Amino acid sequence: MSLLDRARESLARLKVAESARTGVEEAQTLDALRRDLSDRATRIGDVAARAKVLRAEGVVLSKLPQIEKANLGIANVAARFREKPVSTTLKQGKRWKDLLESLDMTNKIAGDAQLEDWKTYYRTRLFAGLPPTQVKVTLALTPANIKALATYAELFNKFSAYKAVVPPTGEAIQEVKRCSKALEKIKFDQNVPDDVAKFFEATASSTGASLDLLTDTVLKWLRSNMLLGNYVARARLD
Repeated sequence: MSLLDRARESLARLKVAESARTGVEEAQTLDALRRDLSDRATRIGDVAARAKVLRAEGVVLSKLPQIEKANLGIANVAARFREKPVSTTLKQGKRWKDLLESLDMTNKIAGDAQLEDWKTYYRTRLFAGLPPTQVKVTLALTPANIKALATYAELFNKFSAYKAVVPPTGEAIQEVKRCSKALEKIKFDQNVPDDVAKFFEATASSTGASLDLLTDTVLKWLRSNMLLGNYVARARLD
């Protein structure tokens, strides 16, 4: 029986025992214990649900021996409670305190391990390109590169949002994968002559490009890329 199933079983037994007792004080005590366990069961259920999603999407998860230890602890408490279904059975010594601490620690360890496993998957199985700001400094700001860079930046922002966060659903993981594949397909024009690169760098500035930058190489490149008509000469006012 899984850790989550045992927690749920214990919850069910607490509910039954609670309703069967006639003593108000005992019922209140059992209800408080049930709430303690219910809170842990919910959190463990969330971790278990994420694990199922991650496995379904091909993320390899680490084995956690702590889960088996917590499982045994729940089984032991459940067995004692079946023998004598009263609150004092659960609260004897440090039994209940140790159980809750074990569940809290198990939940934290499992959550941390899932995050590390996802980060490993993200780092080794998905897109590994540079951020848009670093890509931009390597490019000539041609119209085609500017357009491709805008698409790249939009996709990269969506993609990087889950760099250090486990996606909550299978749909979210699919979106991360889609962005990864789309980023891999984006191609920038890296073979731009120096004169052309200088010209486009100037056109992107506040002062614009001077006619000195409009060399034969630039004119030929603009003409061959059908961009010559996109630019006009204007006199400076200063």
